Amino acid sequence: VLKAALETRCIVTSEEHTILNGLGSAVAEFVSEHCPVPVVRHGVNDEFGRSGAAKAVLEAYGLTPQGIIEKVRQALKLLEAAGKVVSRMGSGTYVADMTRRTNPCLLSCTVPNTVDMAYLEKLVDLRSLVEEKIFLEFCARCTEGQIDELVRLLEENMREDLPGSELMGLDMSFEEKVGEFVGNDLLYCVQSQLHQTWIMAWTRYGYVPESQEVLHTEHLGLLQALHARDKNEVSRRIVQHVKRAHEECGDYRA
Repeated sequence: VLKAALETRCIVTSEEHTILNGLGSAVAEFVSEHCPVPVVRHGVNDEFGRSGAAKAVLEAYGLTPQGIIEKVRQALKLLEAAGKVVSRMGSGTYVADMTRRTNPCLLSCTVPNTVDMAYLEKLVDLRSLVEEKIFLEFCARCTEGQIDELVRLLEENMREDLPGSELMGLDMSFEEKVGEFVGNDLLYCVQSQLHQTWIMAWTRYGYVPESQEVLHTEHLGLLQALHARDKNEVSRRIVQHVKRAHEECGDYRA
């Protein structure tokens, strides 16, 4: 397990069992202490059991080859959001060109084993500042071709919408693509490491800030503001988008 975590930076588990207190939970507990990486669990969600023919029951719970494929796609989206892989529509998924990524000394920070609201508040404030800077720079000089590529990216993301997906609300491939378009290597590197920290912090806190549907709606709003070259609206929407995580989490914990 440790070898897989170090090599892949994301683990997918599959079991003919509830995902609670099963194989996936054991793997997640182990890597959280020894090599913190996202763990995507495939199995029976927290629901009542069913009776019937074995094949029918397995299909009802999504315990099928297609179910495993969907979880692997989910893991790839998390890796893409963290800047570890790059998906190219029509050609596949590739290991990212790490020469464009952050020097480890640039923004070296370790997510604490126990993440509290105070830590998340600081992370939300920092990410909102960086994302706002990136989106405003992009708004000032974005091209129609780049807007069209963002549209295709959002369409692709929604085609991969996975019912019951637990972590897709952490997908930041849209923000990462905007950062890439801006062409400011320093900002892009800082953004990439913030995204990795964001994923790890919320995973350790035990809460995903947004559903994929809400995420998609907010991204569409940002895209419309960018297309209209409305800097004030772009600024308002990206800051609101990032800070909503903290607001929703407060409601959730309450």
